[in-house]
Parts: sequence; structure tokens; C-alpha cells
Amino acid sequence: MKLHLGLCALSVAAVLAVGTSAIAATAPAVGAAGNAAGNAAGNATGNAAATTSANDNGTTSLGVDITAAGTTSASVQGFNGQLTTEQKATVAAGCKKAMADPSMTSANVVAYCKNSM
Repeated sequence: MKLHLGLCALSVAAVLAVGTSAIAATAPAVGAAGNAAGNAAGNATGNAAATTSANDNGTTSLGVDITAAGTTSASVQGFNGQLTTEQKATVAAGCKKAMADPSMTSANVVAYCKNSM
């Protein structure tokens, strides 16, 4: 009887050891897949932000569509004169941020901000 219980205990220990090894062996693969998915999502978000910045008509960075503002200082000043006080404040804050790092802002927004000064 003692011998039989001893063999049962060894069998249980062997099953547990094999089961634990199988779990440990799959854990890195699951973690790697999760990391890859997270990196892909992060890259997609970063690319979308870059695309939005490059094609921004002012709505994203300035809160106002500046398409109708023109490209000269006089046309931009005239456009700004038609904005509400709240819009002017939002545009001024957006331009301050855009001019602090122009490489992260579309060229048309940077030009608009320069003409607004």
C-alpha cells in the first residue's frame, strides 16, 4: 500500500512539472504577441497624428479652418478681424504652440501663424 501511494505521488508530481513547463513555455509567446499588437497600435496612432499634422487646415491645431485666410499678411489680418474674441484667443494659443515646434505642425499653419504676427 505504501508503495502504491508513493507511485501516485510521483505521478502527480510529474504531471504538475510537465503542466508548469508547458505554461511557462507559452507565456513568453503570449507576451511577445501582446507587445507586438501594442507596438502596432502605437505606430498607427503616431502615423495618424503625423498625417493629421501634415494635412491640417488649422481646425486641428488652431481650432479654426484657415483655408479661406489666404497666404499674405494682409489677407490673414483681414481673416483674423472676422474671428470672434474666443476664436482669436484659441488661434493665438494654437499659433504659440505651433511656433514653439514648427516641425510638428503643417506648413500652411506655420505660414498662417507667421502672417498673423
